[in-house]
Amino acid sequence: MKTKILITLLLTTAVLFAQDSVQTKNVEKVRVAVLNIIPGDGVKAIEAIDISRMLRKALTAYPIYHAISGDEMAKRAKTAGTQVPAECLTEFCALDMGQTLAASKVITGEFEIDGNYKALKLKSFDLEARDFNQKTSIAADCPAESLQLLADAAIAKLFGHPEPENGLTVKPYRGKEIKRHIEWGVVGIVAVAGALSYAASQGILSPTGEKGTLETVTGSAALANQRGAFGDLMMNARPHGMGGAFIALSDDGNALAYNPAGLTRLNSRIASAGYLQFNSGDESVPYFYAAYAGPVTGTISQGIALQASPASYGSSETKVIIGAAKLFDDPDGKRRPFSIGINAKFLMFSAAKATGSVYSFQENAVEGTGFGFAFDLGAQIQLSDRITAGILLKDIYSRISYTNTTLGSSYTEGIPQALIIGGHYRLMNTVNLVLDGHKSLFADVEDHVRLGIEKRLMEVLALRIGMSQNFSMESNRRYHAGFGIDAPLSKGKQRLSADYSYEYFHTDGEAYGDLSGSQRFAVSARF
Repeated sequence: MKTKILITLLLTTAVLFAQDSVQTKNVEKVRVAVLNIIPGDGVKAIEAIDISRMLRKALTAYPIYHAISGDEMAKRAKTAGTQVPAECLTEFCALDMGQTLAASKVITGEFEIDGNYKALKLKSFDLEARDFNQKTSIAADCPAESLQLLADAAIAKLFGHPEPENGLTVKPYRGKEIKRHIEWGVVGIVAVAGALSYAASQGILSPTGEKGTLETVTGSAALANQRGAFGDLMMNARPHGMGGAFIALSDDGNALAYNPAGLTRLNSRIASAGYLQFNSGDESVPYFYAAYAGPVTGTISQGIALQASPASYGSSETKVIIGAAKLFDDPDGKRRPFSIGINAKFLMFSAAKATGSVYSFQENAVEGTGFGFAFDLGAQIQLSDRITAGILLKDIYSRISYTNTTLGSSYTEGIPQALIIGGHYRLMNTVNLVLDGHKSLFADVEDHVRLGIEKRLMEVLALRIGMSQNFSMESNRRYHAGFGIDAPLSKGKQRLSADYSYEYFHTDGEAYGDLSGSQRFAVSARF
């Protein structure tokens, strides 16, 4: 009897084992395509090819994955009339290659050397979810012969498997510690010294005229009420072409003027200069803009900018902006990255009796100077690889001390604060859709909305349109248009760009006609 029971148990176990084996064989493996890993700093192209091969080998340790070989990828791409791209970091590219290679997941990334450390930054595109929902970035102090161990650890971290016990110590990697402290110190000192020198030459730092009291001037005629004093003029050509909506996008040197949190999106240094022709009455007041920004460490970026207008039209402004931003990112991609930035702005103002026609109607124009500061606080959060949200508390605190030589008095005032919330949606990697809502925190300043579109063509040309609108004043609706040319200077990150924008709005009943357009020009270089 015992023998029969034992035989029955053995047969049952054998049948169950056989069924489990058949089911295991019938389970369809996840097809994974490891595309060409991009060679970063200190890495040769052949080394990047080797690490791509090692990542495919690391996948073979898991029976649920089928790593598509390099030869098979090349054949399938050739059959489809294309080829495996040298770089593929965008959703559009990953989706296209995943469909071409009949893969369920596509792995892309970058391999770089940081001192003694070898670093792998990978992300996996899930074709079903159509999103880079798995990311990792690790580094290890390992010799070239141990790179396979680094590849094994990277695949395990990327897909959430237990870290292999191979004796290699890995750590999260956030990017090179660039530490350009001396460079930024020199830039800051030169910019501040230049701004103060310019302000002194324009008479901003010293009161002009004789002290006195004019019967036609009362205490209500504050210098802060001078038209356009530190106003939001949408200084820069690229944002201006999109209606001034830029809070959530802010991915270039314009971040200093719109949202300092966007400085962390810069992966190289950028120097830019711009010119604004601001229409006022029947004349145009010129403004100038210059900025320098870039990364300091792997997660910290900063920049400095100068905005100025000459004193030819009765008043002049000089604004120095010093901004910094910090990125809070989880290298494993388990938490959405977000950044926080702050601007410190030094403000200088001068008003003199005007000789130009713009202010000629002010027979007893106020004279004097102002000096002060203001702060902006901004944030950005990447909700997905396509959607970014931004928020800015503009002029969250400000204080300007005025010396009014016409009245013979001094007083302090602030700039109206504003809350700006924006969104950015990237469509198919070639279109940026942006929207900003401006909520004034003062009753006498109107709320308004801005929206715009940017379409990139052939990686060189960008076309832009936009609109800005006061919520309660349809007659103040403005239409914007512009374009940009962005050309590479070499195979590296060096690029040179030029931007232009134009603004149209209808002005019923105004003396200077139906068309009052202002233009902006800008050039910038990345290096």
